[in-house]
Amino acid sequence: TIWASLLCLGYIALMVPRAARVVQGIGDDAEFVFSALTGALVHPPGFPIYAILSRWLVSIFDLPAYYCLSLVSVFCLSLTGFVLFYICVQLSQSNTCSAALVISFWLFGPTLKSATLVEVFPLHLLLSSSFLAAVIRYRESKARSALYVAAFLLGLGGAHHPIMVFWSPLMVWALMMRTPGSRSPVYKVGLRCLILILVGLSPYALLRIQFTAAPMLAFGQIESVTDILRHALRTDYGTFRLSAHTSENMKVYLWDFLWMVMTTMPIWLIGLVLGVRERGRQRSGSFSSLLWIVMMVHLGFLFLVRFPDQASYTILAERFYSSVLLAGMPVLAWVVASLSTLKNRQPLLLGVILLPTLVMLPANDSAADRSENSFMEAYLQECLHEVPKNGVWLTAADFDSFGAQLMHYGEGLRPDIRIIVAPRLGADWYRAQLAKSFPEIKSDLEKWFVESSTKEEYAAKISRGLIQKGIEVVTSPEGNRLPGLLWRPLGILWQHHLPD
Repeated sequence: TIWASLLCLGYIALMVPRAARVVQGIGDDAEFVFSALTGALVHPPGFPIYAILSRWLVSIFDLPAYYCLSLVSVFCLSLTGFVLFYICVQLSQSNTCSAALVISFWLFGPTLKSATLVEVFPLHLLLSSSFLAAVIRYRESKARSALYVAAFLLGLGGAHHPIMVFWSPLMVWALMMRTPGSRSPVYKVGLRCLILILVGLSPYALLRIQFTAAPMLAFGQIESVTDILRHALRTDYGTFRLSAHTSENMKVYLWDFLWMVMTTMPIWLIGLVLGVRERGRQRSGSFSSLLWIVMMVHLGFLFLVRFPDQASYTILAERFYSSVLLAGMPVLAWVVASLSTLKNRQPLLLGVILLPTLVMLPANDSAADRSENSFMEAYLQECLHEVPKNGVWLTAADFDSFGAQLMHYGEGLRPDIRIIVAPRLGADWYRAQLAKSFPEIKSDLEKWFVESSTKEEYAAKISRGLIQKGIEVVTSPEGNRLPGLLWRPLGILWQHHLPD
């Protein structure tokens, strides 16, 4: 406990000064702050645990909303390290090696970057590690209370992020494990665990409340239980195609992850290879075999997910890397324990674990330090300033769409203007929102949609219709070339005009 506490305090002291103070425009950071301020429903799967926690914390702490939620990431990862230390000690029986593994996990590039942002993954890492710790506690003590805690945490983690399901093989193993002196049949214990898992998943029911709190700002529509399931399972948004319905060429980012691990934490790959060998020596269904299976399931997920083949999407893909890395840490601790030839050579083992991580630390730390990065805030403020009075801003991508909504609706900047999020124009629920926000063109929205063969053509019809009503329309640089329109630069934004 002392070791783990000192590690956590050191990590907090290192990362708090590096936490972002203002919007960064990376991933969904602006959307989550926007939701915390307005209560609006966020993109699938909805992240109800994070939404509830962030709204509560922003309301009680007298801090800027973005900075407050950046600190949540720091503290979630700090607690993840505390729990991971317990896990590694139980599996490796070495305080020193466990501390080294935790430090390497913390200083892994994507983990460092997520610690200084508003992100959902730090909380996912905390819930995942806590579930594994409860399973290990049950394995050691045979206490049913630990099993029930594990079941609840599995459901709660699933209510935060669906990839928590990849840890479920350990829950099945725990249910099948016989407890000496227990008189309860397996099916009765399993039924109780199932109930606790469902209780943990129950926050998904709050998606309906989020939707009704701000229906005109919601990402999606929740009117029924079917809508809740569709939102939670991402059936419309794309389960493995994580950039929704983009037409860009898609790329597998597993190879980028493996290269990053090889250059920053090669001991993880060594553990993966040795884990295959050690698994062959273990009986089928053993705990160590299941740890390896969970690791491989996470790697398989990273192989299946798709992002556009663009450099800008690498940052988005990296958000998943820490979850995969965490899944392999128990295997690594178990392999360390099995390497009897190295257990008595701890300095060598510590060097193998820490040296590559420390070599890459300056570059990773530079990328993670966002304490003085205010570029995106200045960019969005300038864009909002350029929108003509009572005009419409047609945004083009997530980074400006979420940021514009945060500053306009969440922080109250430029209340005279209206915003259209172009990437959402293909969604029925968003066109319903537009019909209420733009009564001037309400009767034409569906007709234009049917007549349009592309999203760009539909956006051009909307822009043309608004201009004909005397409303000035501007767009982000990425969305200025709409068919049948002329445009002129205002600075950052471009203003649409009808041809003579």
